[in-house]
Formats: sequence, structure tokens, C-alpha cells
Amino acid sequence: MPATSIQVCRGLSSRITVTSPSAAMYTLAPDAIYARRSRHAYGVQTTTFFKKGHREELRFTEPTTNKILCSKVFSPLVKLDELVEHDQVKVEDYVAVKKHQASVDFNLYACSNNSDRYTDADAMKKVGSVRLYIADPSKVTDPDAFKFTVSFRLGGSELTVTAVDKQTGEEVQTSVIFVAE
Repeated sequence: MPATSIQVCRGLSSRITVTSPSAAMYTLAPDAIYARRSRHAYGVQTTTFFKKGHREELRFTEPTTNKILCSKVFSPLVKLDELVEHDQVKVEDYVAVKKHQASVDFNLYACSNNSDRYTDADAMKKVGSVRLYIADPSKVTDPDAFKFTVSFRLGGSELTVTAVDKQTGEEVQTSVIFVAE
């Protein structure tokens, strides 16, 4: 691998920090890399309660609950230039939005800055989607009570997503689909 393809942030020792996400280097020597510097901000598109300061054109009322929500909100998991350790885990809580919904879906985004708040910004790029399957959608009668804890395992050559139903403590079937360029 050419020396110009990686930047070493610490002196050569048994472990180095690589600032470019080089999956090839990681594959060759996974024990030698303990962290990477993120070249993008990464996060998920969420729907949140509409608050003062949100963009008015993204405001909507969810018909089954009559809650006033805001769509396309970017919730960062990793910031641009953040040092991400191997197997670092980010944990987030999510709730169902609608009554009787069969899954909780959200998109993954990459962004070239840390300032954009919405996923329709020019700097945002959809890189994938996540689906958390709800075993029995008929039990989603109060979406606010139907919560999931989602763990994003980062820093390796892959992203691993796991989810747990907070009511039952059971792991939820999850799928991740990446967008190909």
C-alpha cells in the first residue's frame, strides 16, 4: 500500500491511527489500527417533535396521533474529523411514529461538514437505510411507548447495527442496506 494513502497520527508503534478510512489497511492488519479519523459526518435522518427553530416547510401533523413533527432532521452519530475507535459503539433511542407500523425505518447520511441540520442540504448524501422490524405491529397502539435502543458499532471496515425492544428486552430483527454509487 503506498505510503501516501494513509496519514499516521501517532508515532509508529504496535498500534497506529489512520486518518483515511482504509478498509484495505484494516483488512491487512486489523490489530494495528485502533482508530480512524472520520472523513465525513455520519448520522441518521429522524423525525422529531417540531420545535422553535425548525424549518416550517418540514413541519407536519402525524394523522394517527395528531402530533406536530419535523421531518428530515439530521441526527449525527460521528462528526467530521472525529477520531473513531475500533468497535466504538454509539447508542441511540428511537420510538415508533405511527400506530400499528410494521417497522421503524431511517436513512443513513454522510455530510462534508458538521453544521447542516437537515438531510435535504446540498452537502448531505444518503449512504444507506436501516429497518427495525416490529414483530407484532398490532401492539403499537401508543407509539411513544414503543421504544428501541439501537447500537451502531463503528470504526472497523463495516457498520454493525443491533436493536433491542425496550419493552421486552429482546433483540429486534434489523436490516441495513447501503446505497451503491
